[in-house]
Amino acid sequence: MADKDTPLVERCKRLWEYAKAYYRPRNDKIERELSFALKLRHYELDSGETRDHRRLRFRGRELYSKLRRKTADIISAPLYIETLPNGAEPFNAELAETAKYALEHDIRDEDKGFEVYAERMVLGGLAARVWCMGVDFDADCGPFGEILFRNVDPTRLFKTPGYQDIWDKRLPWVIEEDDIRLEDALMQPGWKNTELLYAEDSERRHLQGSDVNQTDESGNVIVKDSGQDIGSERKSGRLKVLKCWFKYDETTKKQRRTDDAREMHPDEWHLACPTCGWASDPSPETPEAGMCPECGQMAMRAEMAVPEDTVKAYPKGRLVIVAPNQGVVLYDGSWPFAMRHYPYCEFKCNEHPLEDCGLSDTALDWYPQVASNAAMRRLYDQVMSAPNLIIAGGSVMTDGYGRPFEFTDEPWQVAYFTDPNEANAVRQFAAQPLSGDISSLYNLLQSNMRADMGTADLGGAMDQNRSKDIPVGTVNAIVENQNIPTNHHIRSFRRSLAPFFGVIHDIQRETWSVPRWVAFKGPEGMQSAQQMRGSAMPNVKFRITTSPEFKARTKEELQTIMFWMQNGASESMATMLGIPPSQARIIKQEQEQQRQQAMEQQQAMAPPMGGPGGPEGPGGPPMGGPPPDLMGAPAPPMGGDMAGMMG
Repeated sequence: MADKDTPLVERCKRLWEYAKAYYRPRNDKIERELSFALKLRHYELDSGETRDHRRLRFRGRELYSKLRRKTADIISAPLYIETLPNGAEPFNAELAETAKYALEHDIRDEDKGFEVYAERMVLGGLAARVWCMGVDFDADCGPFGEILFRNVDPTRLFKTPGYQDIWDKRLPWVIEEDDIRLEDALMQPGWKNTELLYAEDSERRHLQGSDVNQTDESGNVIVKDSGQDIGSERKSGRLKVLKCWFKYDETTKKQRRTDDAREMHPDEWHLACPTCGWASDPSPETPEAGMCPECGQMAMRAEMAVPEDTVKAYPKGRLVIVAPNQGVVLYDGSWPFAMRHYPYCEFKCNEHPLEDCGLSDTALDWYPQVASNAAMRRLYDQVMSAPNLIIAGGSVMTDGYGRPFEFTDEPWQVAYFTDPNEANAVRQFAAQPLSGDISSLYNLLQSNMRADMGTADLGGAMDQNRSKDIPVGTVNAIVENQNIPTNHHIRSFRRSLAPFFGVIHDIQRETWSVPRWVAFKGPEGMQSAQQMRGSAMPNVKFRITTSPEFKARTKEELQTIMFWMQNGASESMATMLGIPPSQARIIKQEQEQQRQQAMEQQQAMAPPMGGPGGPEGPGGPPMGGPPPDLMGAPAPPMGGDMAGMMG
């Protein structure tokens, strides 16, 4: 590795270590809550699975079921994608639909599993505060290359400390920590210094050569220049890499303005090396070409003076990939695509005004779940392990095999005395009855955990005798009010997807260089397909809403919707009715197509114009007669004004 790369590696490593320390308290909570919620590790000293009833520890499924239910509600909510103008380009609504079709081509593809990754992101966010998803472009996948998705562990994705959102346009940098296979690193296109890499989880490599005497803290050999690998373990194992995304890198470079070039005077001629930038002293006797003393490449005589401007070296953003434990820079260049945001999406369970994210459902239900487990265990002990108490003075009770008698949970138990006279000293005490307070406590805890599930307020009113007395509208209102937290999660999920969809759109515009077929549903719901190219897509941004759901409506609501549809289905009125404006455009297009089809059917069914008395020939009515669809109908009555005009 060149010495000039050392400061860059140290900078990335310093930022990474700073972010790890900043997010360590949050990440510790994420790992603990994820284990508690999804692995049911509810006990500090967990004995694991057991069949011994004496060591039984209840692990209630209330929290787990709640997370599954809320995840299903969020994922099953329909997503309707609207396209909006982005930038100074003229906005064409019909052309913008092609961008939406292309986006849906990738996120609806079952082979790419976007919905699976989104579901995991939602489940992880509800269980452990926040979870993430990333997008990549694999040029070697398929004939054209494909956009692929993956989940990202939030404990290994670091935003600039002090910023809360991954889509924040002011966010300076994001670092992703990843462990990759050494084989994959060696085959990455565009990566450099891969010959210096070694597997960090394997044994020390066997190398020979003249320059292999440098080792790291673990004793692994680092090859500097020469050195020949004679072991096979080098091509197996894993290593740690950091993907450092800098949005506002301050590195500058010189950019030549060829339009302002001028011819030099011979006294200004000099040799210039295009490889390293070396320049000789000016002289009119400068040869046309020569060898560069710095890099050994060919230097040419400069006869034109070209002004230079200082510009940003990475206007689209800078991506640096390093192996921090090995001190190697693997990539240093511009972002692979001109993306509006970082190629990540994060879903948060709850927001916090100051911190990176709020509490998770696991944190909110941690103590109710532990208390519910304890109450269930207490109930079990009372029912199964609380027999009558027998006190036998001075004698030893044995079982049928002569062993000391022990109480068990068997339904029938027999104790024997070695001395029958000692039976008179036996006293029996009845077990305490079940405590009703424990059952009440257990039910209270269960109700507390269902407080945001849309069912808590129905409670005992939904028994068979009293449920018929509750109006349907009241039940719907109760459930709707209790579903407010879940509906808020749905809105948060849509807000997190909108900028992420914009990143996918940016990648599509740059990578779809070859037209590809994209399937979509036309205005009438018919399946259609057309070829699309990335350069033909307009630059748009997306808004995610939900399409109108079919549900019971009042008579007044139905009349309002019918009036709206019969009077043009305007977009301004659609917002008041809760219908997305883009959906109103589709309804309006369908109505226009239906009117055109009706007119075409009427024209096709009408007899040809003309007749014996008309200029159109035989078979039709004379000119000036009523239109075909009014023939045979009585003439409409004429009012006074109309009669006067006719007279």
